[in-house]
Amino acid sequence: MNFQQIIIYFLLVFFISCNNETENIEVIIENPALIASAAQEITLESVLINGEITKLGTYEVIDYGLVLAIQTPTINDHIISFGSLLNPTSFEGRFNNLQANTEYFFRSFVKIENGKIFYSKTLSFKTLEQTTWSLKSTNPNGPLTGAASFTIGNRFFIGTGFRNSYLNTFYEIDYLNDEWIPIANLPSHERANSISFSIDNYGYVGLGKNCTGQGLCTHNYFNDLWRYEAENNTWVKMADFPGDGRAYSTSFVIEKKAYVTNGSSGDHFDFWEYDSTTNSWSQKATYPGNCVSRGSSFAINNKGYVGFGWDDGTCFDFWEYDPENDVWTEKGNFPGDPRYSSFSFSLNGKGYVGGGINQSTQGSIFSYLQDIWVYEQSNDSWSKYPMDYPGKGTYEMISTIVNNHVIIGLGRQNIAAGEICDDLWAFYPD
Repeated sequence: MNFQQIIIYFLLVFFISCNNETENIEVIIENPALIASAAQEITLESVLINGEITKLGTYEVIDYGLVLAIQTPTINDHIISFGSLLNPTSFEGRFNNLQANTEYFFRSFVKIENGKIFYSKTLSFKTLEQTTWSLKSTNPNGPLTGAASFTIGNRFFIGTGFRNSYLNTFYEIDYLNDEWIPIANLPSHERANSISFSIDNYGYVGLGKNCTGQGLCTHNYFNDLWRYEAENNTWVKMADFPGDGRAYSTSFVIEKKAYVTNGSSGDHFDFWEYDSTTNSWSQKATYPGNCVSRGSSFAINNKGYVGFGWDDGTCFDFWEYDPENDVWTEKGNFPGDPRYSSFSFSLNGKGYVGGGINQSTQGSIFSYLQDIWVYEQSNDSWSKYPMDYPGKGTYEMISTIVNNHVIIGLGRQNIAAGEICDDLWAFYPD
């Protein structure tokens, strides 16, 4: 072997040795870790989904989010994308415009810098059927009737009312987790059968009554108005209602103004407007309906609607109020049973009235109702909803809109037994 061959031999040994050392170096590549944890707030056409990225891995994350489909979802299906990410995080997204009564699959995703996509385990849920009710909560404090309720954003509040006595307590209701969270008490008289409404980010409660003393108690009627500020959990006293104190009034809201009429402490057909921007009341055209108390009301497209009620008999006449011209117009009579102490609300351009009592003029015959009727403003017509209210109560219930569906419940079952109810139901109308 000559000198040149010896040099080549040693060079080959050196390179082989280096390659073996390189092959023995362990390079650890970590993939991201992610989960899709829950589907919440499921309605006919929407869902809120939660996800979490617990570890980013070796490569830079250039996008992450949620995907949804009627089969195993990818980023080519319904997607909510949040962009790049530097640290592990929790996140949520709401998918809308889904089909009712349909099973969907969802998962989280992470896209890294080399273009590779990682998905979490796939989970599923089913959107609600049309005409669906679901029991959402039972009051852990016991049954309640004649309560006040309002919403602030997606937060839902119930308070005052009557159980074994009149109350001024209030709660925020987390109906998804069946929790009643105490908030500040109404800093005024215990009461029931008040008015309550929401304007902007505030809830309002006012009027109402209690009864004090033993045996034949003394009825006390109130005309105060209070505003609840959820941000700091405080109540602020607003301008008193200028009319007589009263209970069993009805109210509706158009833009930043509330409208109040009727009541049981006198011949109260007077009609009042409350302007929340100036904290002031002004009297408007007298309500021309037949019944003086326990009526129902709602607002659609800047028009108010009032009807039904009690005044030595049960009523079913129905009126529209035009605030621009301060004018009442009688509408077509309600085709169902006359009633009082019904629940009522408006949603998606339609008005709803349900439950209540139909009482004979002599006062000895009572029909306790759980049917629901829908009012169409465009053609001044009513139609019966295909499903009745499934809960215990029939009258003096609460109804309020939360997350584009309706919560109805509590109230009384019948006058003779005096049973008070504790259940809350979610209603998903068309």
